[in-house]
Amino acid sequence: MRIAVSGYFLLYPATGSGQYAASLLRALGEICQDELLVICPEGTSRLAGSLLAGREGAWSVVPLTLPVGGDLGKLWFEQVALPRACRSLKADLLHVPYLGPPLAKPCKMVVTVHDLIMLLFPETRRSVGARAYTRRAATAARRADFVLADSLATRNDVL
Repeated sequence: MRIAVSGYFLLYPATGSGQYAASLLRALGEICQDELLVICPEGTSRLAGSLLAGREGAWSVVPLTLPVGGDLGKLWFEQVALPRACRSLKADLLHVPYLGPPLAKPCKMVVTVHDLIMLLFPETRRSVGARAYTRRAATAARRADFVLADSLATRNDVL
């Protein structure tokens, strides 16, 4: 099986999502017997490789160049580059370790939801762009084949 993992948040290792992504890759490197494909923004490929160093078996880091930075670059990575890479690499499964999966599923998809603060507390979504992104992310997560919640409280919020 070819398992692709979004490494977008490796760009932000100090954030909760960045720490989760790094820990996930370390754990997968230790236990996963399948082929791992870490699809990440250029500039994070060395970090992604170091997280899997020493792992026996097949793994690849696939760095993608973002045409722009900031929120537009993140959106482009999630909605264009990541699904395109999954299709090109013939991934069987994509794991997006945060609430930001592609709307058009390129293959079977797992999404990790850490919290739903932006949905439960609308005041946290101040801009029109943030509200649109939140709606898109929630819609895409509903299309996932499996949703992971990393706490009971989040599980209950998702349900």
